Amino acid sequence: MPPQVASALRAALVELEREGVAGRQARYERCHGRLLAGLRRLSFEPLLPEARQSRILLAVRAPAAPWFDFERLHDALLARGFTIYPGKPGHAPCFRLSVLGDLHEPDIDAFLGALGEWVERARGRT
Repeated sequence: MPPQVASALRAALVELEREGVAGRQARYERCHGRLLAGLRRLSFEPLLPEARQSRILLAVRAPAAPWFDFERLHDALLARGFTIYPGKPGHAPCFRLSVLGDLHEPDIDAFLGALGEWVERARGRT
């Protein structure tokens, strides 16, 4: 095993031990709920119904509107330190978000703020 992989695994296990499985699950659920509520306030909708959603990954339906352009959104968010992922080819137009890792509610708020600013500018372009 490469040393960097062993080191990353050890660090991840130390973090998990510190937070605890229940604590991590609770944080993921809080972040997911906050993300989903914020997306809905910005008129984005999840691709899947609530009963089928993961609490760590979220597929967001791409708006069928002239102002929406995934590449522009991706690049603008990346410039602000956020990464979003395109939907899978052959599926409904969407993009994917995750709350995995060392993300907390202030991180979700910062992402939603950057997304909201982009939406406002993008809608003004059309």
